[in-house]
This record gives sequence, structure tokens and C-alpha cells, in this order.
Amino acid sequence: MHNITMQLKPLQVTLDQLMLDPNNPRLARSLNLRESLDDSGVIGAQTALIKLFENNNESDPNLSEDESDSEEGPIKIGDLVHSMQQIGFVRVDQVVVRRLEGESDKYLVIEGNRRIAAAKFVRRINPKNDQKAHHEQIINTLNAIEVLLLETHGLTNDEIHHQIGVILGLRHFGQVLPWGALARAVNIFNEYLRISPEQIEFKFESKRIGDVAGLLSESRASVLAALKTYIGYQQLKKVFPNSIVPQYYSLIQACVINKKLATHNYVVSSPETFLMTEESLENLNAICEFDSRDSSDSKVLPDPESVSKFSQIYATAKGHEEEVVKGYASTLVEKVLNKEFTVDDANAEIRRFLKDRKWVQALETLFQKVNSPTEILQNEEGRLILSQFDPSGNELMALQDARVAFRNIRRIYGV
Repeated sequence: MHNITMQLKPLQVTLDQLMLDPNNPRLARSLNLRESLDDSGVIGAQTALIKLFENNNESDPNLSEDESDSEEGPIKIGDLVHSMQQIGFVRVDQVVVRRLEGESDKYLVIEGNRRIAAAKFVRRINPKNDQKAHHEQIINTLNAIEVLLLETHGLTNDEIHHQIGVILGLRHFGQVLPWGALARAVNIFNEYLRISPEQIEFKFESKRIGDVAGLLSESRASVLAALKTYIGYQQLKKVFPNSIVPQYYSLIQACVINKKLATHNYVVSSPETFLMTEESLENLNAICEFDSRDSSDSKVLPDPESVSKFSQIYATAKGHEEEVVKGYASTLVEKVLNKEFTVDDANAEIRRFLKDRKWVQALETLFQKVNSPTEILQNEEGRLILSQFDPSGNELMALQDARVAFRNIRRIYGV
């Protein structure tokens, strides 16, 4: 565990002094960075980062100013750009920075990359003549920006990364903006590896899970889910390199953390490395259709919510106590995979089938009571002899049960 006290102090800087962070999980994904850039490469990466934002500055009216873009789509700043054009840079939430190593007057943005990118974009807008006066007023709000400076003097790289991870975790998990699932998982995974003693390759340690959960204000369950999904996502990218894209991350997560699929060995992962078996990878490809998903209107799993419906049918096919039910559910699984049934239709069908089975079992129990093999109640043909029936004791209770059951059947089926 790190025991270094975090020190943050207020600082006023210009927009030119602020550098966007190419190692921010969301930005690194968008730039397709294979490894982290050290501080010497940060300034050189600014042009690519700014273009990344500028190329995706469409405003989304469904997003409020405090909402983050999803990691599954482009990095949109249109909502912030529009707001800043109207009211300038408003310090709703604090921008957090650290000093860029080797630069006396440059700072790396730890928290607030999206807002700083929007501010840089607004400053470069060429307004219409009738808007120039207002635009000049807006630019004045960007000349001096108040930030919080994370003091890193005397800290090791490991300690700096640790404190940045804590800031990102607290801001995005516990207080301000919800990150998308993939960006969250990248941060959790990196923090997990960095905790002393540092891991080069992932290996499960229960205490380390608890440490990350505490640092990032998350539950153990959410940390485990993020790690399992991220490792599975990276594994799938290696096996299907041209088919796995960030847009599929939420669907993959729904499959990887589904307990029914795990219990019945459809998705199996190592308890130590969280790596999935080859068969599990193929199973995921079968239900997620990674290679054809974007080009097909008909999908086995249309969305992450459909995973639980498929898992229910699959669990019934593998684990139901009655063979006849297992057989029918297995048929439905095949029909879903072959797209003869949608997962919704198959799910409704198995529920109907199970409901009918309950009625069959109830009727079997009822007939056993009515046709009870007692000398008092039956003649040789197995029918009730009412003249010999004693309306008391067990015989009376059986008759009353029969009357109630048949009355319910007539009411439900309208007979």
C-alpha cells in the first residue's frame, strides 16, 4: 500500500500551458497507443489529440455539460463547445494537473481533458462579424484558468501513477462523471498492476482486489467484473484481431460476468489469470457474432440485456432436473443460435413450456388422489363408488383438493 500523502494546491495557468494527456485511458484508446508515452512525448502528441477532438465536435442535445462521452463512440465535445461559446469557461469541477517533467511552465491535465480540449477548440473558432465582441469576451475567460496542481516532487513514478489513479477513480467512479466501461476497466487494471509489489502480468490476489476497491471507491465485485472483462476483451482481440471493437465491450462484459453461463461452463476462465478457455472464446464468438455483427440486421444477442435471457435458456438446457425439459431447452438453444427463434421468443417459449409442465404435474398428482387404489373408493374399473364413500378423514380431504383443482382449471381455460 502507498502511504504518501497527496498534496494538491491551487494554481492559475494559461490555456497554452495545459497539455492534454495522451495516456488518459479514453484518449489512449482513441489514439490506438500500444504503450504509454513518457513526458518527453506529450507535447509532440498534442496535435493528434486536438485533431481527435476537433474531428468529433458534433453537439449531442441529449448530453448535459457534465456528462461524458462513451468510450464506445467518438470523443464528442460539441456540448461543451456550445456551452463555452455562450458563457465561457465556468469552473463547475476542478481541473487537476501535474507539472510536466523537463518543462518549467507546462502542465499535464490529469482530470478535465475534455473541458480543456473544448476550450482550446473554442479559442480557435473564427466568429462571424456580429459575434466578434461576444467571442472576445468568451476568450478572456480562457486566458487564466484555475487548476489544482498535484505536487509530485520527490515522488517515484510508481507513486505518481498511484496518486493519479486515485484521483481518476474518485472523480469518475465516486463523484462526478461516470466513465464508460472500457475506460474504467483500463484504469482499474493499471492500478491493480501498479500496487506494490508491482505485477508484470496479471495474477489474482484477493488482497490486491481489496486495495484497488478502496483506492478507487469501488466495490470488490465491480473491480472483479472490470478485471475479468478487460482481460477477456484483450484475449478476444488477439484471437479475433479484425472483429473486436470497443463498441462490443458492454456486450462482452455481460457475457463474461454472467453467473449462469459460468456455472454451466459456457464461459470458463482461469481463477488465477482470468484467461478464458479456447472453447469459451469460440462460444462467445458464436453468440456475439463479432465478425458479422455490424453488417447483420438479425443478431443472436441484439444487446447486452439479451445475455441474461439466453443464459436462462442455456442454464435450463444444462441443469434442469427433468430430462424432457432439458431436451426442449436444448432445442431452443440451437434454434436461437441458428436464428430460427429470437432470444426473446425462445425465452417466452421456455417459460410457457415450464408453466405447462407444472399443470401436467399438478394434474398427475390430482388423478393419483382421485384414483387412489383403496378398496373403499374404487371398484374393479378404478372408479369411485360414491355409495361406499365415507365423507371424512383423508378421503374427504382428497375430494376437496380435487374440487379446488378442477375449479381452477375450468376458470383458467374457460371450460
